[in-house]
Parts: sequence; C-alpha cells; structure tokens
Amino acid sequence: MEFREYLKILQQEKSIIINTVIILMFFTTVFTLLRPVSYASDLVLLISRKGTQATDNYKYDGYYAVQASDILAIISADGLQARRSPAKFIRKRA
Repeated sequence: MEFREYLKILQQEKSIIINTVIILMFFTTVFTLLRPVSYASDLVLLISRKGTQATDNYKYDGYYAVQASDILAIISADGLQARRSPAKFIRKRA
C-alpha cells in the first residue's frame, strides 16, 4: 500500500478516530477526578558545623553553636509548618 492509500483510509474513518480520542479523554478525566488525592513527602535536614576557631580568646564556641542550631531548628520547623518566611518569624520572636 502506498501512503496515499493510508491517508484515504484515515480520511474515511476520521469520525471513528476522533470519537475514540474523545471517549478516552473523557474516561481519563473521570478517572483522574474520582481518584483520591494522595501526596507524600519526607524531609531529613542535617545542619552541622565544620571547624572551630583555635584561639585562647574565644571560649564560647560550643555555647553559641548550640544557640544558633536551636534557633535555626525553630525557624526551620516553624517555616515548614506554618509556611511563613523565616524573616517574619525572627521579627515576631525579637
């Protein structure tokens, strides 16, 4: 068969092809709308500090690291739960 013969067959059966596509689109839409929404997400956030200052003048390295990590954890948790920006949270706590 030549290409023209294929085109002639497609042209003769155009209504069947269009109806099939419309029916498939309809059933796909109905299936999508009736299906329950199911989303899942998981997040593991690890924040660590690399290196410390090796001087005798700076004695509070561990204290400030703990304070900074606590505040960062609070900001991150609040931002993820309430979907607010960290800047608003910092202004609220200050």
